[in-house]
Amino acid sequence: MSAPSPTDPDQVRQRCIENCLVTKSLCEQVLTTIATNADTNQRTVFEECAQLCGMSIDFMRRDSDLHPFICFACTEACRRCAQECERRLEGGELLLRCGEACRHSEMSCRAMSFKVRELASEPLESTYSPPRPEEQ
Repeated sequence: MSAPSPTDPDQVRQRCIENCLVTKSLCEQVLTTIATNADTNQRTVFEECAQLCGMSIDFMRRDSDLHPFICFACTEACRRCAQECERRLEGGELLLRCGEACRHSEMSCRAMSFKVRELASEPLESTYSPPRPEEQ
């Protein structure tokens, strides 16, 4: 049996889920330990990263066709959180680990969101039709 390919979609998804699990956990730890003295904007960065990592995990595990969009948003949240960790290095080892985890999740989520442009350019299928003026 040959070794699985690092570009195998199932492996890429699993790696992203694992990275997001670590990032979510570390962001939550930062929120409960270090960020108690942080301002609202700083707390928001960690909260959004943890929440979007959690959503990405959920959507990927369900194999939702919306997961590329959630992962796309998670990419940006992880990038911002990594930058915040890098700015607050006085937070020590926890922020260092959190920043590294965010960078891994950022890259993984970027790989999972590669179809966003393609999906966003497809015409939307909708069952909604606006009422005609005579029906109003």
